[in-house]
Amino acid sequence: FNGKDLSGWVPVNVAPKTFTAKEGMIVSTGVPTGVMRTVKQYENFILELEWRHMQPKGNAGVFVWSHPLTAQGTPFAKSIEVQVLDGHETANYTSHGDVFSIHGARMKPDRPHPAGAERCLPSEKRSKPSREWNHYRVECRDGVLKLAVNGKVVSGGSECRPRKGYICLESEGSECHFRNLRIKELPSSNPPADEVQPVIEGFRSLYTGIDLANWVSDPGHVGHWQPKDWVLDYDGKSTAKGKNEADAGHLWTEQELALVRQTKEKQAAGHSSERRRRPRGRRIRRRRRQWHLPARQRQVTDQPMVPSDRQRRDSWLPSR
Repeated sequence: FNGKDLSGWVPVNVAPKTFTAKEGMIVSTGVPTGVMRTVKQYENFILELEWRHMQPKGNAGVFVWSHPLTAQGTPFAKSIEVQVLDGHETANYTSHGDVFSIHGARMKPDRPHPAGAERCLPSEKRSKPSREWNHYRVECRDGVLKLAVNGKVVSGGSECRPRKGYICLESEGSECHFRNLRIKELPSSNPPADEVQPVIEGFRSLYTGIDLANWVSDPGHVGHWQPKDWVLDYDGKSTAKGKNEADAGHLWTEQELALVRQTKEKQAAGHSSERRRRPRGRRIRRRRRQWHLPARQRQVTDQPMVPSDRQRRDSWLPSR
């Protein structure tokens, strides 16, 4: 973080103003629940940062070795989470530097969890309460993670998979500040492909989590299509008229989107036509359509949208 703007960071499933740069800090509003990630992947590194919550019982987090998109049915990504929490204490989690795997990632905790979870509880309480700054030092090396809270290592894990991916900051319900984020990259150990998160670029969220920006407004939708944090909720009762009777109540994108489909052409052995002599490659099909969320759905999270041409059912937009 350069202290001035969010260069080097990409919002994944949050509103444009969920994370902002202000007075040398990254400020998270906590709304909606979601993440912002780094542009590049990291494998072996030392990450240092300071954080503070602005109210008691605040919740946030830092994800390491993260997938670039959120896991299906959740606002969070497959990763190892370093908890940033204030004032929540139970037998199964704490506010002092828990480390744990989420949504398909794997980790062996340094100490067995009382409930058998892939979660390492800290060896002692070192976090300061809301409005005071805390310092984290996160060392990630060859699938081993160690977390130091305010100067002392208290938790960690080994055999982490994947062990190369993105770094995320988490927004989860309350204002949280981050500052003095800096990273030192360490030499690579060249992990195998199945221990590296995929590189997926070019996606942008069509849903902000706080309003219906990017979607066509209609008086008939009011009170029926409603943003509820990371879920866009629909009660099935919109009175909006569609382009035809079958489309009544549907929520349409404001922007017409170009859909690109790539298909790989395979040449038949022994074929002697002119087509056989063409170089092998990928054929690009472009279709431009306005997209919509169908009125029959009661809740929409991160499922693929469908094209406005109701005769086509190709799943061209990937789900997360």
